Amino acid sequence: MDYTTRNIPEGLEVAMTGRFTYADHQKFRDLMGSFPTLRGKKLVLEMSHVEFVDSAAMGMLLLARETAVGNGVDTIIRNPAGKVRSLMQVAHFDKLFAIE
Repeated sequence: MDYTTRNIPEGLEVAMTGRFTYADHQKFRDLMGSFPTLRGKKLVLEMSHVEFVDSAAMGMLLLARETAVGNGVDTIIRNPAGKVRSLMQVAHFDKLFAIE
Protein backbone atom coordinates (compact mmCIF):
# COMPACT_ATOMS: atom_id res chain seq x y z
CA MET A 1 0.00 0.00 0.00
CA ASP A 2 1.15 3.46 -0.80
CA TYR A 3 -0.44 6.64 0.46
CA THR A 4 -0.27 10.37 0.13
CA THR A 5 -1.59 12.88 2.59
CA ARG A 6 -2.97 16.33 2.08
CA ASN A 7 -4.47 18.88 4.39
CA ILE A 8 -8.11 19.64 3.68
CA PRO A 9 -10.29 22.27 5.38
CA GLU A 10 -11.88 19.69 7.67
CA GLY A 11 -8.66 17.88 8.60
CA LEU A 12 -6.43 15.37 6.81
CA GLU A 13 -7.07 13.22 3.75
CA VAL A 14 -5.05 10.05 3.23
CA ALA A 15 -5.29 8.72 -0.33
CA MET A 16 -4.40 5.04 -0.23
CA THR A 17 -3.52 2.87 -3.25
CA GLY A 18 -2.68 -0.75 -3.98
CA ARG A 19 -2.91 -3.72 -1.65
CA PHE A 20 -3.34 -2.99 2.06
CA THR A 21 -1.93 -5.94 4.02
CA TYR A 22 -0.02 -6.94 7.13
CA ALA A 23 3.17 -5.88 5.34
CA ASP A 24 1.98 -2.26 5.70
CA HIS A 25 1.73 -2.45 9.48
CA GLN A 26 4.67 -0.17 10.30
CA LYS A 27 3.87 2.33 7.56
CA PHE A 28 0.31 2.61 8.84
CA ARG A 29 1.44 2.97 12.46
CA ASP A 30 3.72 5.82 11.39
CA LEU A 31 0.73 7.50 9.75
CA MET A 32 -1.30 7.09 12.94
CA GLY A 33 1.33 9.17 14.74
CA SER A 34 -0.17 12.26 13.11
CA PHE A 35 -3.64 11.71 14.61
CA PRO A 36 -3.11 13.73 17.83
CA THR A 37 -2.50 16.85 15.73
CA LEU A 38 -5.99 16.48 14.25
CA ARG A 39 -7.89 16.93 17.50
CA GLY A 40 -11.44 18.07 16.74
CA LYS A 41 -11.03 17.51 13.00
CA LYS A 42 -11.60 14.68 10.53
CA LEU A 43 -9.42 11.96 9.11
CA VAL A 44 -10.58 10.94 5.64
CA LEU A 45 -9.23 7.62 4.35
CA GLU A 46 -9.73 7.78 0.57
CA MET A 47 -9.76 4.13 -0.50
CA SER A 48 -11.07 4.19 -4.07
CA HIS A 49 -7.72 2.87 -5.35
CA VAL A 50 -7.25 0.17 -2.73
CA GLU A 51 -7.72 -3.10 -4.56
CA PHE A 52 -7.31 -5.56 -1.67
CA VAL A 53 -7.37 -5.61 2.13
CA ASP A 54 -6.54 -8.58 4.33
CA SER A 55 -7.71 -9.25 7.87
CA ALA A 56 -4.65 -7.52 9.31
CA ALA A 57 -5.50 -4.37 7.34
CA MET A 58 -9.05 -4.50 8.66
CA GLY A 59 -7.59 -4.71 12.16
CA MET A 60 -5.34 -1.74 11.45
CA LEU A 61 -8.37 0.28 10.38
CA LEU A 62 -10.06 -0.62 13.67
CA LEU A 63 -6.94 0.40 15.58
CA ALA A 64 -6.82 3.66 13.63
CA ARG A 65 -10.44 4.33 14.57
CA GLU A 66 -9.74 3.65 18.23
CA THR A 67 -6.70 5.93 18.17
CA ALA A 68 -8.60 8.65 16.32
CA VAL A 69 -11.59 8.52 18.69
CA GLY A 70 -9.20 8.72 21.64
CA ASN A 71 -7.80 11.92 20.14
CA GLY A 72 -11.18 13.46 19.32
CA VAL A 73 -10.86 12.81 15.59
CA ASP A 74 -13.75 11.66 13.35
CA THR A 75 -12.75 8.96 10.85
CA ILE A 76 -14.35 8.64 7.43
CA ILE A 77 -13.69 5.89 4.89
CA ARG A 78 -14.34 7.33 1.46
CA ASN A 79 -15.04 5.43 -1.76
CA PRO A 80 -14.11 1.85 -0.93
CA ALA A 81 -14.79 -0.12 -4.11
CA GLY A 82 -15.40 -3.66 -5.26
CA LYS A 83 -14.27 -6.41 -2.94
CA VAL A 84 -12.98 -3.92 -0.40
CA ARG A 85 -16.45 -2.38 -0.06
CA SER A 86 -18.05 -5.84 0.10
CA LEU A 87 -15.71 -6.94 2.88
CA MET A 88 -16.44 -3.78 4.85
CA GLN A 89 -20.17 -4.41 4.49
CA VAL A 90 -19.83 -8.01 5.70
CA ALA A 91 -17.71 -6.81 8.64
CA HIS A 92 -20.32 -4.12 9.47
CA PHE A 93 -17.75 -1.34 9.28
CA ASP A 94 -20.64 1.02 8.55
CA LYS A 95 -21.54 0.69 12.24
CA LEU A 96 -18.11 1.97 13.29
CA PHE A 97 -17.07 4.34 10.51
CA ALA A 98 -18.78 6.90 8.36
CA ILE A 99 -18.46 5.32 4.91
CA GLU A 100 -19.02 7.65 1.98
